[in-house]
Amino acid sequence: MKKALLKLFYFIAIPLVIIYLFFINTFYIHPIDIECEFVDNNFNNNNDNASIFVGPHILAANKKLYVGFSKEVFFRAGEYEISNYITRRIYNEGFSVSATGLWVNNTYDNKLLYEYIDNNCIKYYNVEKGDYETLLKIKLPKDKPKSYFVSNNNLYIESKNKNIFRYNRKGAFELVASEKLCHSSYRPIWYYNNYMYYINDKKSFDRLYKYDFNTKKIVSSINISFFNSYSDIKFLLGTENKVFVSLPSKGKDNIYMFDLKANKKDCIAKLKNDVYLINGYGDNVYLSIKNKGVYHIESDNSLKSIYNKSVDTISILDTKWVYFYKNGDWIRITKDGKTIEKVFG
Repeated sequence: MKKALLKLFYFIAIPLVIIYLFFINTFYIHPIDIECEFVDNNFNNNNDNASIFVGPHILAANKKLYVGFSKEVFFRAGEYEISNYITRRIYNEGFSVSATGLWVNNTYDNKLLYEYIDNNCIKYYNVEKGDYETLLKIKLPKDKPKSYFVSNNNLYIESKNKNIFRYNRKGAFELVASEKLCHSSYRPIWYYNNYMYYINDKKSFDRLYKYDFNTKKIVSSINISFFNSYSDIKFLLGTENKVFVSLPSKGKDNIYMFDLKANKKDCIAKLKNDVYLINGYGDNVYLSIKNKGVYHIESDNSLKSIYNKSVDTISILDTKWVYFYKNGDWIRITKDGKTIEKVFG
């Protein structure tokens, strides 16, 4: 009788343990090294990828990676924390057919920020407590918050009156951009570090401006009069001194590079309507070309292939790797294209 009960126990217990470990808890050993120098590329990662494909996210904080995994794999949906050799699920919506990861898309002071402003508050996900908490309450002088972004580990608020404020880490928000400061009805098109790239929203669509949030002055500008309108732009990316733009024309994607420091522009590529994504950090800029793969824009503006498969997102989180998402997998590749690793999936 005891042997029969013991067999029944093992018959029930072992499958339950397997289900818990591999489907519910999802904690496993994964030989991957996270010892990299992380960079703040929040704005580029969010806006380049969101322009075409809204999919799982990957963030870097506290020397760990955080991956939002949605309903592609029913039992594995949720948020995962990846550290050296260990991957564990830190959030799970349960057995829902629409389950996703956390609604986070920025990091600030190593905190995972909630995607939206909630009741004039910016919230973050406390990994240890397993819940969202308030990071700060937004109080703007005679204005109301509309959205926020993170750049160079600074927190910026875009207001409903088209002003931009920067959090000073002492409980106050400093006005860093407005129509008065920019001398025009400005339309921000990109943020990078402590700079903003903008165009004139009302007058002739003829110049692209680079504006410094620290000095509150225009640093440089360049002629873009050959654009017909802002809506012509298919893809956009701003870096330290350069802006990359994809303009469809006669069945091709023309990739232009505007160098505001040298005050020159170049058409660096004319491709069939195949440009899918563009992302970069510093001097490294990458294009994803449909059915061809990922290319690095070299210093002479030529294109060098580093990965020969199409991807759905490009994310840059550190100084060593470029991260891609494709078909439920996160992979990363060194910038020379020689080493590739699976991060999650």
